[in-house]
Amino acid sequence: MIYEIHITVQTDNVDGFKEACHVADVKPIVIELQNLKGQKVKMDVMTSSKYEGLTWEYEVERISLKLIDLGFKPIRFKVEVPPWHPVVPLAYYECHVRILTEESRIIELR
Repeated sequence: MIYEIHITVQTDNVDGFKEACHVADVKPIVIELQNLKGQKVKMDVMTSSKYEGLTWEYEVERISLKLIDLGFKPIRFKVEVPPWHPVVPLAYYECHVRILTEESRIIELR
């Protein structure tokens, strides 16, 4: 089974975080969130990695401990699995679905 793992950290040191991700062998994701006026209000800073194996817990722990060792505090982790994975009915599940549609149906879909 392939798992996609994201670990969010609390930091303003984006360059240091990117370097820590390189050391931890994961990809950095930095999302700048803005208000309706286009002003930056918050940054989401997280890792992205794929793990193939029987369990994902050890990989989450490995990455988290490495980030802590490098001075970053993990505040959230998310493990993405396909909808048919047995854990789905037992836990909170988030799903991203892409829909190809006409512009006129966007309000209806929302």
